[in-house]
Amino acid sequence: MIGRFWYAESPCGKHITVRLAWQNGSARARVEPPAGVADKLGDDDIPLRADDEFMSLPIALGYAVLIAGLSETSLTVTGDVTAWPQEWGSLSERPRRPRPLPHTA
Repeated sequence: MIGRFWYAESPCGKHITVRLAWQNGSARARVEPPAGVADKLGDDDIPLRADDEFMSLPIALGYAVLIAGLSETSLTVTGDVTAWPQEWGSLSERPRRPRPLPHTA
């Protein structure tokens, strides 16, 4: 096991997202940073593409962890869970924040 990672079918738009997929029989992933992270890291002379292509899953995961650490941003996995290698550990469903109850007078 390499670690414990959160999974969400619909990830929060404020997290670094690793989108899993199969392409030509290979597990692939795309790193999707939230708006502003590319600009923030660019200001620190760390270039980051706001919209990246699919790459091998190990490279994408390493890249996502690096970006999340540098930007101090949460990381969430999404997409086709069958592409996730079980020997890496299980994906845990990210808890959803409860919506506030409407205020009634």
